[in-house]
Amino acid sequence: MFKQFNYLVLFGIIMLSLVSCEKNNGMADGRFESALLEKYPDATSIKWSIKGNYHIAEFKSAMTRSTQMIDNQAWFDRNCQWQMTEIDIHFDMLPQAVKDAFNQSEYASWRIEDVDRLDREGMETLYIIEVEETFEGKEIEMDLFYSPDGTLIKTEEEKDIDDDYQEHLPPTQNQSIETFIAQNYPNARIIDIEREDGRIEVEIIDGNFVREILFDMNNVWILTKTDLKQSEIPSNIREAIAHSEYSTYKIEDATLVETPQIDYYEIELEDEISDHEVTLKIDTDGNII
Repeated sequence: MFKQFNYLVLFGIIMLSLVSCEKNNGMADGRFESALLEKYPDATSIKWSIKGNYHIAEFKSAMTRSTQMIDNQAWFDRNCQWQMTEIDIHFDMLPQAVKDAFNQSEYASWRIEDVDRLDREGMETLYIIEVEETFEGKEIEMDLFYSPDGTLIKTEEEKDIDDDYQEHLPPTQNQSIETFIAQNYPNARIIDIEREDGRIEVEIIDGNFVREILFDMNNVWILTKTDLKQSEIPSNIREAIAHSEYSTYKIEDATLVETPQIDYYEIELEDEISDHEVTLKIDTDGNII
């Protein structure tokens, strides 16, 4: 019985040691510290943790041309390869194009809660502006994702307090998908790749367009969606709407959908009097389908 008790105590000590290693300053070995300091030689106040397959370093570093320190969180895979760093920055550190885009957006009057820069291996840098506003006594928080050129890629309502951007880590390389994008969108920059509901969703910036490309789990292309501005809607599509029963409705959103079988426009309309909403599918020849 006494021996069993000793084993239990020893086991408890080992487990506490492992938990401490995971949540405090411990590492499997010094390779991760070396990898961090190679990439960020001025890193100080380093603290390590483990989440899934990743070693995460929280540290401070000096701002460019300043003695002020900023917070960073760098993610490394099991092979000590850097994958992503979240950098807590100030609004005035954003690229001018991002600041201009935000100041001209519908969120310009909202309170800015936080600003982050997300550097990722092999993928586009993202700038995330967290904003907050109160409507009818309810606080609404939104994350606005911008590319360096000021393109608003997406908006997300903030729900999870554990906001570590893990879902934006670079995915495992997929040669088939990368080849498809290189062949069809040679100048595109990959923004995000997610696996959801049995599909692979890839977001890219292609020139002035934000596109969402869907593949099945066998890497077979399903469709591509391209968000359009009002000025980018072709005239024959506008004519089709004008001659439909929804001619008085206001265009709320427009998307070009390309599939292996057919290309069409998905137009979201709203009646400003009744608030009735409808979505029309119109092929490239202007026929409502």
